[in-house]
Amino acid sequence: MHLEPIEVSLVRPELAERVAIPAYDNLTGRERAELAEREPLSFLHAIGIGPSPIAAALEGLARVRSAFDQPRPRAFVYRLQQGLSLQTGVVCGIPFDQLVLVKPHESTSPARVDALVEYTEQVGVVSSPVAVAYRHTEAMEALLAVTTAYVPSHDFLSQDGLRQTVWEITGEAVAIAGVSIDAVYITDGHHRVASLKAYAQRNGTTPALLAVLFAHDDLRVAAFNRIVLRVDPSDVRRTLDRLGAEPTQLERPAPGETIVLFERERWLVRLPPAASDSPAARLDSARLDEHVIVPLVGSAVPGGNIVAVPGPISIDEEQVVAGRGAAFLLADPSIDQMMAVADAGENMPAKSTYFSPKPRSGVFLRDFD
Repeated sequence: MHLEPIEVSLVRPELAERVAIPAYDNLTGRERAELAEREPLSFLHAIGIGPSPIAAALEGLARVRSAFDQPRPRAFVYRLQQGLSLQTGVVCGIPFDQLVLVKPHESTSPARVDALVEYTEQVGVVSSPVAVAYRHTEAMEALLAVTTAYVPSHDFLSQDGLRQTVWEITGEAVAIAGVSIDAVYITDGHHRVASLKAYAQRNGTTPALLAVLFAHDDLRVAAFNRIVLRVDPSDVRRTLDRLGAEPTQLERPAPGETIVLFERERWLVRLPPAASDSPAARLDSARLDEHVIVPLVGSAVPGGNIVAVPGPISIDEEQVVAGRGAAFLLADPSIDQMMAVADAGENMPAKSTYFSPKPRSGVFLRDFD
């Protein structure tokens, strides 16, 4: 795979803190509306909120665009730091003919892909780079080291405590095209990659993908835990008995285990082996679905009475009790497991991995016009 500079605008340094938004999917509708009302330059206005999101996005983009400089082909080093998590990557373009080497590990929703295509066609911009992982290379490490030795153009703290730092790659820009990477693995942005392909097919174009590449050993991945609400207590008891559950005081399970929070008690369950030897089937999340969640409630798809909670967020045991439910904690999967699933052309169960911190909208602006 070869990489290339991509024509983008960059938020003006003095406005970055006002324009860049928190992780969109982590905000409720009310929180988005309150943030947009507080800050007229928030990139939320360009994403579009309210009953007519496309019309709102067009109106908001006209105002927010003044916060960005003029577009030109370039590439950047982009660092994200939140708490103890620190990751540094390269923002650049992945040519359209190289997208076959951009490997997914999740399925996508056709309706969501269509909505993103419509946004791109009507509004004409994208802002949040697709985050991908690559296997560590010395060439990329050297590029990062050389660039970050200089003073950054941007260094600011967003409203949710994420520190974002940007360096433009100058003298080494041509080196990007010479960096050899076998493949990259999507960590955040499956629907955006699918929508770019659909957009290209509908419009007869071959646009490059705006991406940020992080070394695989620079990333932190967490599990999604599960809460099953409104479940028959006797069914939970039978499931615990069937799986040989043992009382425990452990806070987190080891790989191959789940800790069940039920009626203010904690139970340790060793997950039975998978029915298949495929990388996806061997995942703890797949084994939990196969042997616990599906037998218990007939489905494993998050939504309705199955709630997926990212591992970094603590589960409120009293809330589980109040919801007459049970919670299932999992050990964090590894980045190597995710890459093995992608290499095999398989999909993880929905809500299996949570990567944090995530690239944000409102720093880079790629125009399709």
